[in-house]
Amino acid sequence: MKTAVIFNDCEEIKLTVVDGDQRRFDNVFINSGRDDALEAELTELFYDADGRFKYEKLTTTQFADAVRASAFVVIAGFLP
Repeated sequence: MKTAVIFNDCEEIKLTVVDGDQRRFDNVFINSGRDDALEAELTELFYDADGRFKYEKLTTTQFADAVRASAFVVIAGFLP
């Protein structure tokens, strides 16, 4: 099972795919103040200790292929 993620970090929209069912992160934005625990978990999932994005950025074609291969889709991101 995979999850396709549209990740908006305010500088660019990143399309990526992560392992597992990550639907709990749909509409979760780091620094939004809505759910500190989920935001911390999202930060740990997507950023390394030096603040770099952990996942490969996909092209729209690669992303669409992942979705067609039955990946869930979520929108998440980072607010400055």
